Amino acid sequence: QARWPHLKGVAMFLGHKLLTFDGADDPPPPIVVHGEPADCAKLPEEVPKMLDPQFPSYQEKWFLPEEDRQLYSKVRLWASAASGDAKLFFWPLDGDQDTPPCVRIVEAQTDIITDYFVDWDRMISASVGIDNSFSLFDIESNRKLLKVRNDSGKATSKAWLCMDGDLAVGKALIGDASGDVKLLDLTVGKTLFRMVQPQIRGKLRSVRGLKVDWDLNQAVSCGWDQTVSIYDIRVGRKVRAMRGHGAICNRIEVGFDMQLALSCAWEHQMLLWDLKSGEVIKTYPSHRANDVRVDWERMIAASAGDEGTCKLWDLETGECTRTIDTGMKSQESVDVDWDRGYLLTTSCESNFQVQLFSLHTGEHMKMFKKPRRICNRCHLQKRPRN
Repeated sequence: QARWPHLKGVAMFLGHKLLTFDGADDPPPPIVVHGEPADCAKLPEEVPKMLDPQFPSYQEKWFLPEEDRQLYSKVRLWASAASGDAKLFFWPLDGDQDTPPCVRIVEAQTDIITDYFVDWDRMISASVGIDNSFSLFDIESNRKLLKVRNDSGKATSKAWLCMDGDLAVGKALIGDASGDVKLLDLTVGKTLFRMVQPQIRGKLRSVRGLKVDWDLNQAVSCGWDQTVSIYDIRVGRKVRAMRGHGAICNRIEVGFDMQLALSCAWEHQMLLWDLKSGEVIKTYPSHRANDVRVDWERMIAASAGDEGTCKLWDLETGECTRTIDTGMKSQESVDVDWDRGYLLTTSCESNFQVQLFSLHTGEHMKMFKKPRRICNRCHLQKRPRN
């Protein structure tokens, strides 16, 4: 009705005739009459919106009771895990509890954590994630000490997927989803350079595993291009690419003193490499392993596989000496304290449990709960705190 004079004027200017309901020149009656008829049904009173109990609030999900937090100063041995929640979880390893409480949660990244390590002497965590950043956190206070952004941008195709570093040296080496390997200076918080390496078009190049020896200035990586690569950090260049796997290579363990490496891939075998010659020394028919750990002094290894088991290996004979059935689905990661006989593993099971097993008997020892998404990495503290 308010626009009727305007519309009528425009119609006259254009030579058009406006048709009304009754054919008159007056505007049509309003369609909606404000107010409610006497016999109109009453609307129910507004019901306050309630949260679905199966979706707890952020505070409820990550709340730690004060009595659990107070245990921090008493813990001498830790178990830890990283999850898709973008958090690091820490549990006491010592004690008789079958399900120890979570004592600390570190909000390390803003998206999925892809790799991390812990300086247990300083109680500082270092992590990388899909959010294209490297973070240092003080575990006790959950305080951020350092954040380094990816100089290649925020694209997922450049996400940082794996790393190895040493806070005492002040450096970290990071592998990303595009195949680049970059050196970070943690004292100034910036990327120094990326390793020079030949470009291979049309290849899936993501770096999935990375190990560094800062004394030798040598790094070894494995990735989606099915190769194991050796880098000379002094010159910032890839010096050798070794082929032998027929599928995506997941993780690698390196004995730099012996110049040996053990790699696992999305195929039913693990390969032992001679880094000097670049040749495969031995092939271990196995499950499809997602992670591997090695004791190079004893020449034994532990692997975590897709079928929900962890296997122990004699690297000299090539035999599988023990199979530990975790009772869960695909095992994503494994860590081992060879001296104490502890094996820590994570699963993609729906309750996302982290479990501790006896290395010698295969018996279940402890279960660690709190993560709400898949835990893809885990670490044990090998040496007790003073």
